Amino acid sequence: MNGPVISLAGLELAYPGGFVLRAERFDLHPGEILALTGPNGSGKTTLLGVLGLLLFTRRGEYYFRGKPVSRAGPGLTGVRRSITMVEQNPYFFRGTVRENIAAGLKIRGRPRGEIRETVERSAAELGIAAFLDRPHSSLSGGERQKAALARGLVVEPEVLLLDEPTANVDRQSLETIEGAVKKFRRERGPAVVWATHGLKQAFRVGERVLSLVEGRIVPGTLENFFPGRVERVAGETVFRFGPGLEAVAAGEAAEGPGRLLVPPGEIVLSRELLESSLRNAFPGRVTGIGERAGRVAVEIDIGVVLTAEITAVSYRKLGLHLGSPVTASFKASGAAVY
Repeated sequence: MNGPVISLAGLELAYPGGFVLRAERFDLHPGEILALTGPNGSGKTTLLGVLGLLLFTRRGEYYFRGKPVSRAGPGLTGVRRSITMVEQNPYFFRGTVRENIAAGLKIRGRPRGEIRETVERSAAELGIAAFLDRPHSSLSGGERQKAALARGLVVEPEVLLLDEPTANVDRQSLETIEGAVKKFRRERGPAVVWATHGLKQAFRVGERVLSLVEGRIVPGTLENFFPGRVERVAGETVFRFGPGLEAVAAGEAAEGPGRLLVPPGEIVLSRELLESSLRNAFPGRVTGIGERAGRVAVEIDIGVVLTAEITAVSYRKLGLHLGSPVTASFKASGAAVY
């Protein structure tokens, strides 16, 4: 299909106590894996609930395959059946593991033989075939997560929503779950939203990464997300943060407390100060180097730790190592103030 499979526009969901989830624009594209990061209480589970049509908002629009969907819409049930959510603490029905995994297929009226074959194949892929005829209450935490994932995968959803599916599992279970989701996505092509606390996992599983901060969607991760103060100086937005650090950001922002976000890919590294249009330049030293999805993540201490993401070619040309002096620069348009 052309266009997003799910779009949100002008969404606002408020809870008693003051928390508000806002999404002026959110698009989930067919076949992509979107990693969603953010601290506890940032709104990850709430956003997944909205995407899964488990929560409804009074303000905003929800589109599925380009068509609006509402609480009272005639096609709501059909859309819901196209979306599966695997929760961090999944609910299980009474009965065996087999009966729980098969539940969605039975509701859809699949033939008994097909259900048996599909359930057993999915359980084998996730390493829980030996537990199929046991009560679900006998499962460990990792086994429960695998069973919940199997229950979601067997119905072959068009959209798969995963709420911290590996938060409380061992390393082997983590690798099994990640592998099963990647295999399912490769073979069936659903869109996947994977909520996770771990940045390493976000970059490992996600083709695109978004973060939630106090109910607001921000691009990229929460790296380079600094508290400070916004000031207007000579008509420009200046953000003061860290020990005597300040950055010029594009656009206007109200003066007062705020946060500065600089996506790692916006940062240019050089051995010496560059003569260029880059408005912000900070000398520092390399304190960390790591690989990230075919690129190199470099941590620089400029008074605070700044993370840059550069190509392997650039990394080799710069000849960086731990302790190397380096200048981190970025454009005013590469910085956002919240």
